[in-house]
Amino acid sequence: MTFKHLAVPLVCSGLLVGCGGGGGGGSDASDTPQKPSAYVTLDQSSVMVDEGGEATVSLSYDASSEVSVSASDEAVSASIEGETLTLSTSEVDRPVMVTVSITSLLGDDEATESLSLYVRNASAEPLVTKIDNLLDERDNLLNLADDYRLYEFFVDFAYLGGVISYGDKATRLSQFDADAADSYAPLELQIAALATADRDYEQGNISDSTLQMELEQTESLLFDHAAYGKARLVEISEFSQVIVPGFVPATLSYDPQSGLYSRFLSNDEFGTYSNGDYQFSETFAALSSLVRRTPTDSALCEGV
Repeated sequence: MTFKHLAVPLVCSGLLVGCGGGGGGGSDASDTPQKPSAYVTLDQSSVMVDEGGEATVSLSYDASSEVSVSASDEAVSASIEGETLTLSTSEVDRPVMVTVSITSLLGDDEATESLSLYVRNASAEPLVTKIDNLLDERDNLLNLADDYRLYEFFVDFAYLGGVISYGDKATRLSQFDADAADSYAPLELQIAALATADRDYEQGNISDSTLQMELEQTESLLFDHAAYGKARLVEISEFSQVIVPGFVPATLSYDPQSGLYSRFLSNDEFGTYSNGDYQFSETFAALSSLVRRTPTDSALCEGV
């Protein structure tokens, strides 16, 4: 009898527990406020700036966070004002790749975003362009192709005019052998060294002054090698003078407008540039179709 009376409140008590009655344990975890997270976003991931220049990048972050910025190289100074990141560069003696890191700190939460900044050594661009042009012309310069073109034409002209025999023509053409010249091998090795220095410079491993010294050494050997071509042309001056009276091959030099090493384009004795095009003077007009004016010019001989 006693057990029957006790069972009722126990059952009711169990029902109350099952229904969560009287307790606060049924609250939803989604009602708990979420702590804000730190973040940084940039509208660019990489930037290129000339030395001594400035660039700006837009960014966003939580307004209540602490934001800082740092650069991996002293060539760059960086600052943040509002939602603008300003990057200022100093003078450099080589290309520099810099990592700029922006950090946002919000309470104990931290977020960092980075961008790559390439600092271009703008003052050395003429030097780099000259070297690139020389390397592009490697085979022509080693083989003295421009000199041989003239040499072959004048010898052919003498043969066609009955001045020399076919056998003499063949002998003379075989005598122009640039790769047999003593100057060929040293120049070939130095051009390879210049190409290596050019790559090292682009990677920021050597300075522009070191690159300049490599170019000067290359040009010194190049001009020695060019003397071989000039000597061969002088040997057949009796043939060339018939077509171009007064022609004496000039010393090889670099012409920045065409990007070529030439005996003519940088020498006002032979002609001048007009509206970007090189024009031979009337005296040397016969050379017009024999001399390249651009790296892609085939210098055909028609019209001579």
